[in-house]
Amino acid sequence: MFAIPLSAYGFGFATMDDPRLFTIVWLVVIGLISAILLLAGLDAVNTMRLHRRSKQGLNSEFRQALRLSKPDDGCDGGNDG
Repeated sequence: MFAIPLSAYGFGFATMDDPRLFTIVWLVVIGLISAILLLAGLDAVNTMRLHRRSKQGLNSEFRQALRLSKPDDGCDGGNDG
């Protein structure tokens, strides 16, 4: 949330006339953008983990439903003759 206004300040007001302020502003901008990218990466990994877990659960439910729906009484398909 602070990365955009701070980078605008860095582009507009922080000049090389005051090297200490210039360096601090740009280091903070780089740190904030790095934190945003790190959190986005962690979110993507977590989303993939949740998707895999959900998919495994659905596959398990599907296999169980197929197992329960199969007749195991040796029927030959409903022919009585």
